[in-house]
Amino acid sequence: MLNNRDEQAFQRSWSERDRELYELLRRGRRSQGVGALLVYLEDSERQVLDELRAARTAQPVPPPEQR
Repeated sequence: MLNNRDEQAFQRSWSERDRELYELLRRGRRSQGVGALLVYLEDSERQVLDELRAARTAQPVPPPEQR
């Protein structure tokens, strides 16, 4: 679905958020971690659905930072 450059940008955006979640949990900030995880999962679902819709209509989806 994604070319190599798109894949790198895709993974970079999620890697940064993974580190944020890790730091919140490591510091014992569970409530904030739960909130951040819920947003993370909603964003992830939205992005996957956008990619699937775009693939179905053969229209490129802009990278997350351009949405």
